[in-house]
Amino acid sequence: AALTTIFTAWKNSGRCIIPGLAGPTNVVVREPDSREGHLLMSLMGWKPYRGPASLVRPMLRDFFQRTFSNYPWCRRILDPAWILDACVEALGTREAARFLERLREEVSEGAEIDSPVDLDIGGFLERLPHRYPKPLPLRAAIERYRRWADESPDATPGARLELLDELQ
Repeated sequence: AALTTIFTAWKNSGRCIIPGLAGPTNVVVREPDSREGHLLMSLMGWKPYRGPASLVRPMLRDFFQRTFSNYPWCRRILDPAWILDACVEALGTREAARFLERLREEVSEGAEIDSPVDLDIGGFLERLPHRYPKPLPLRAAIERYRRWADESPDATPGARLELLDELQ
Protein backbone atom coordinates (compact mmCIF):
# COMPACT_ATOMS: atom_id res chain seq x y z
CA ALA A 1 0.00 0.00 0.00
CA ALA A 2 2.81 2.43 0.80
CA LEU A 3 4.57 1.89 -2.53
CA THR A 4 1.24 2.20 -4.34
CA THR A 5 0.79 5.55 -2.60
CA ILE A 6 4.05 6.83 -4.14
CA PHE A 7 2.93 5.76 -7.63
CA THR A 8 -0.49 7.33 -7.04
CA ALA A 9 1.06 10.62 -5.89
CA TRP A 10 3.19 10.71 -9.04
CA LYS A 11 0.14 9.90 -11.18
CA ASN A 12 -1.93 12.60 -9.43
CA SER A 13 0.80 15.16 -10.11
CA GLY A 14 0.13 14.70 -13.80
CA ARG A 15 3.19 12.40 -13.86
CA CYS A 16 5.39 15.44 -13.33
CA ILE A 17 6.93 15.20 -9.85
CA ILE A 18 8.44 12.68 -7.46
CA PRO A 19 8.24 13.19 -3.68
CA GLY A 20 11.55 14.12 -2.08
CA LEU A 21 11.27 11.17 0.28
CA ALA A 22 9.80 8.07 -1.32
CA GLY A 23 10.01 5.98 1.83
CA PRO A 24 7.93 4.54 4.65
CA THR A 25 8.37 7.55 6.96
CA ASN A 26 6.55 9.70 4.40
CA VAL A 27 3.49 7.48 3.93
CA VAL A 28 0.58 6.76 6.26
CA VAL A 29 -1.20 3.47 5.60
CA ARG A 30 -4.45 3.51 7.54
CA GLU A 31 -5.40 -0.14 7.12
CA PRO A 32 -2.91 -2.65 5.73
CA ASP A 33 -5.57 -4.50 3.72
CA SER A 34 -7.44 -1.49 2.36
CA ARG A 35 -7.14 0.33 -0.94
CA GLU A 36 -8.18 3.76 0.30
CA GLY A 37 -7.17 6.30 2.88
CA HIS A 38 -3.41 6.13 2.41
CA LEU A 39 -1.65 9.45 2.63
CA LEU A 40 1.60 10.90 1.39
CA MET A 41 2.77 13.18 4.18
CA SER A 42 4.98 15.60 2.25
CA LEU A 43 6.26 16.53 -1.18
CA MET A 44 9.15 18.48 0.36
CA GLY A 45 12.31 18.11 -1.68
CA TRP A 46 10.33 17.00 -4.73
CA LYS A 47 12.11 16.39 -8.00
CA PRO A 48 10.89 16.48 -11.57
CA TYR A 49 9.97 13.16 -13.14
CA ARG A 50 12.52 12.23 -15.80
CA GLY A 51 11.39 8.73 -16.67
CA PRO A 52 10.55 5.47 -14.92
CA ALA A 53 14.00 5.00 -13.38
CA SER A 54 13.74 8.42 -11.72
CA LEU A 55 10.61 7.19 -9.90
CA VAL A 56 11.73 3.64 -9.06
CA ARG A 57 15.24 4.57 -7.89
CA PRO A 58 14.03 6.55 -4.81
CA MET A 59 11.61 3.77 -3.87
CA LEU A 60 14.39 1.20 -3.95
CA ARG A 61 16.67 3.50 -1.96
CA ASP A 62 14.19 4.83 0.60
CA PHE A 63 11.98 1.77 1.15
CA PHE A 64 14.46 -1.05 0.77
CA GLN A 65 18.15 -0.12 0.88
CA ARG A 66 17.81 2.13 3.92
CA THR A 67 15.65 -0.42 5.71
CA PHE A 68 18.11 -3.24 4.88
CA SER A 69 20.99 -1.10 6.16
CA ASN A 70 19.27 -0.46 9.48
CA TYR A 71 17.53 -3.80 9.85
CA PRO A 72 19.45 -6.49 7.92
CA TRP A 73 17.06 -9.23 9.05
CA CYS A 74 14.34 -7.56 6.93
CA ARG A 75 15.97 -8.85 3.73
CA ARG A 76 14.13 -12.15 4.13
CA ILE A 77 10.78 -10.40 4.65
CA LEU A 78 10.77 -7.43 2.28
CA ASP A 79 10.69 -7.99 -1.47
CA PRO A 80 11.79 -5.12 -3.73
CA ALA A 81 9.70 -6.69 -6.51
CA TRP A 82 6.70 -5.31 -4.60
CA ILE A 83 7.46 -2.13 -6.55
CA LEU A 84 6.29 -3.90 -9.70
CA ASP A 85 3.06 -5.02 -8.02
CA ALA A 86 2.48 -1.51 -6.66
CA CYS A 87 2.85 -0.13 -10.17
CA VAL A 88 0.05 -2.42 -11.39
CA GLU A 89 -2.07 -1.59 -8.33
CA ALA A 90 -1.75 2.17 -8.92
CA LEU A 91 -1.79 2.36 -12.71
CA GLY A 92 -3.75 -0.68 -13.86
CA THR A 93 -2.40 -3.52 -15.96
CA ARG A 94 -2.06 -1.80 -19.35
CA GLU A 95 -0.55 1.45 -18.15
CA ALA A 96 1.76 -0.40 -15.75
CA ALA A 97 2.96 -2.64 -18.58
CA ARG A 98 3.87 0.45 -20.63
CA PHE A 99 5.62 2.06 -17.63
CA LEU A 100 7.58 -1.10 -16.80
CA GLU A 101 8.55 -1.64 -20.45
CA ARG A 102 9.99 1.90 -20.48
CA LEU A 103 11.77 1.15 -17.20
CA ARG A 104 13.26 -2.01 -18.69
CA GLU A 105 14.42 -0.02 -21.74
CA GLU A 106 15.99 2.69 -19.55
CA VAL A 107 17.85 0.09 -17.49
CA SER A 108 19.06 -1.73 -20.61
CA GLU A 109 20.31 1.61 -21.97
CA GLY A 110 22.35 2.12 -18.81
CA ALA A 111 20.03 3.99 -16.46
CA GLU A 112 21.10 3.26 -12.91
CA ILE A 113 18.45 2.24 -10.44
CA ASP A 114 21.09 1.71 -7.73
CA SER A 115 19.70 -1.63 -6.67
CA PRO A 116 21.66 -4.63 -5.44
CA VAL A 117 18.68 -6.81 -6.38
CA ASP A 118 17.35 -7.83 -9.76
CA LEU A 119 13.74 -6.74 -10.13
CA ASP A 120 13.23 -9.19 -13.05
CA ILE A 121 11.14 -6.65 -14.93
CA GLY A 122 11.19 -8.84 -18.05
CA GLY A 123 9.85 -11.90 -16.21
CA PHE A 124 7.18 -9.80 -14.52
CA LEU A 125 6.06 -8.37 -17.86
CA GLU A 126 5.92 -11.85 -19.42
CA ARG A 127 3.68 -13.13 -16.60
CA LEU A 128 1.49 -10.03 -16.36
CA PRO A 129 -0.96 -10.75 -19.22
CA HIS A 130 -1.45 -14.33 -18.02
CA ARG A 131 -2.28 -13.69 -14.41
CA TYR A 132 -5.12 -12.00 -12.67
CA PRO A 133 -3.60 -9.09 -10.76
CA LYS A 134 -5.02 -9.80 -7.31
CA PRO A 135 -5.95 -6.57 -5.56
CA LEU A 136 -3.71 -5.55 -2.69
CA PRO A 137 -6.37 -6.17 0.00
CA LEU A 138 -6.80 -9.75 -1.20
CA ARG A 139 -3.03 -10.42 -1.37
CA ALA A 140 -2.54 -8.93 2.10
CA ALA A 141 -5.39 -10.97 3.59
CA ILE A 142 -4.04 -14.20 2.08
CA GLU A 143 -0.57 -13.47 3.44
CA ARG A 144 -1.91 -12.62 6.91
CA TYR A 145 -3.90 -15.85 6.96
CA ARG A 146 -0.88 -17.91 5.88
CA ARG A 147 1.32 -16.36 8.57
CA TRP A 148 -1.34 -16.94 11.22
CA ALA A 149 -1.88 -20.55 10.08
CA ASP A 150 1.88 -21.20 10.23
CA GLU A 151 2.04 -19.77 13.74
CA SER A 152 -1.16 -21.55 14.88
CA PRO A 153 -1.06 -25.06 13.41
CA ASP A 154 -3.35 -26.42 16.13
CA ALA A 155 -6.06 -23.77 15.72
CA THR A 156 -9.61 -25.03 15.82
CA PRO A 157 -11.89 -24.75 12.78
CA GLY A 158 -13.87 -22.14 14.73
CA ALA A 159 -10.75 -20.01 15.25
CA ARG A 160 -9.90 -20.28 11.55
CA LEU A 161 -13.40 -19.13 10.58
CA GLU A 162 -13.19 -16.26 13.06
CA LEU A 163 -9.96 -15.06 11.46
CA LEU A 164 -11.48 -15.33 7.98
CA ASP A 165 -14.40 -13.17 9.14
CA GLU A 166 -11.93 -10.56 10.43
CA LEU A 167 -10.08 -10.52 7.10
CA GLN A 168 -13.18 -9.65 5.06
